[in-house]
Amino acid sequence: MLECVSDKDELVAVYAAVALSQLPSRHESVVPALTSTWNDPRTTVRFGFIRTLAWHTPRSEVVLPVLTIALNDPNPDVRREATNAILQIAPEILTNVPAK
Repeated sequence: MLECVSDKDELVAVYAAVALSQLPSRHESVVPALTSTWNDPRTTVRFGFIRTLAWHTPRSEVVLPVLTIALNDPNPDVRREATNAILQIAPEILTNVPAK
């Protein structure tokens, strides 16, 4: 399934991310694999990955750097989802991030 997160079909990539994030081992191996793909050029995939992280309880030290970068995504929906995820994980860091 790790290979599927970069599938050419956007829905396959997003659903793979959702499925992987639900595995018990997601904190040790899956979340880092997902966060390394945050820069996918497809908005649907970036949005899906961030939404996936927001639905679960990821390791903050792994996902907060990625979510902080996503606050500057060119797509406003991705930025909104990143903000919502950060608000759930560590809202205090939003006071230190310049708004776009």
